[in-house]
Amino acid sequence: MDVLLDCDFAVAEKNRLYRCLDHILAHKEALCVHLKTRWETMFDLDDTILLYDLTRTYFEGMCQGIGKAKFGRSKDRRSDCRQILIALVVTPEGFPIDYEVLPGNTSEKTTLTGLLSKIEKQYGKARRLWLMDRGIPTEESLSLMRETGIDYLVGTPRQLLDEFQERLLEVDWQQANESVRVKQVKDQGETSVLACSQSRRAKERAMRKRKIRAYLIGLEKLQKNYRDRDRFMKRLGVLQHEAGSSKHCVELTLPPEGVKVSAENFHYRFNARSYQERIYRDGTCFLRTNQTGKGAIELWQQYMLQCHVEQAFKELKSDLSIRPIRHHLEERVEAHVFIAFMSYCLQMTLRQKLRQSAHGLTSRTALELFSKIKMLDVYIPTADYRTIHLQRYTQPEMEHKILLDKLKMTLPGQAPPKIYRNQYKK
Repeated sequence: MDVLLDCDFAVAEKNRLYRCLDHILAHKEALCVHLKTRWETMFDLDDTILLYDLTRTYFEGMCQGIGKAKFGRSKDRRSDCRQILIALVVTPEGFPIDYEVLPGNTSEKTTLTGLLSKIEKQYGKARRLWLMDRGIPTEESLSLMRETGIDYLVGTPRQLLDEFQERLLEVDWQQANESVRVKQVKDQGETSVLACSQSRRAKERAMRKRKIRAYLIGLEKLQKNYRDRDRFMKRLGVLQHEAGSSKHCVELTLPPEGVKVSAENFHYRFNARSYQERIYRDGTCFLRTNQTGKGAIELWQQYMLQCHVEQAFKELKSDLSIRPIRHHLEERVEAHVFIAFMSYCLQMTLRQKLRQSAHGLTSRTALELFSKIKMLDVYIPTADYRTIHLQRYTQPEMEHKILLDKLKMTLPGQAPPKIYRNQYKK
């Protein structure tokens, strides 16, 4: 930082930079609007389709003084850590246009309505299409979107298939691609789409079989090795947690409370009918939308854009190291997320420029390539007891020059030398 700011190292030391975090949140909204405007100019950004999803990131330490750090359901398998919830809105190209930091115990179903109002206030009203996963919208929020003229395309729990089963049987499948078939039905102003992926079905069935097999092996060991009922119930709870929903394919007869476990009072039986009902839904995806005039294949292709927001979360957590959070002040926690958000904005800008001028080259590859250009500090003592300080970067190689030319970028000039009197620096 001292090199970039052309100042003494003490100006850019760690604690001073931490204090700078206390001043950046006030500019969050203005920066989001500015970036969206710049992307519209540079890349003809289209925000008529928005992808919305949520993720969680956890803390190191208890962080009891941070109001939004709460225990909750953790997708990172860190239920022992406090966490915050991050709601992110991106375009189909992956450009992030807004985010919110929420308490870690917030229900995902309560986040949508407020964000819809914020986007309209910040960027104006427009006919936008919102793509969301099935766990986010409620019937009340979808009804509100229909009344206010906001389009949506959302996932729906597969249990609702039973309501449309007979009508779907009357509709022919359409081939969306080599692996996916789709069909649709209309009902009370909405269109429901059923998609079936052969590859996904094979994967889900293999996972279900593996879990049921492990569950049955665990139950067999329980029947032989455990006699104390309390220890037995604890171990049974672990097995059922590992089996997930597949545990419903096995019927159990448990020993009465206060009785030792034996082969006479503990029985289990594989329920083939329940298993058949569950594998019937494997590999399927059920969607609903209030859009009109679009076929099942087009709606399925729209919903597949949802993978871009999942990619954004993956990059925030891996490349940009948004987790874990080690700050102990709430303002700095939110500033930490803001810095990661701005870093992702820069990464997306680089990625889009690479798509236009160096197609096939990823942003990570480009940054790894540029990292080979090193900055060096050279100190030369003189005969008159002075020191010449030279800051120099290594000369770019041919591959660097080609990439810089494609991106229409130039390296800055080498910094002028600095002369220090009566001191030597190592």
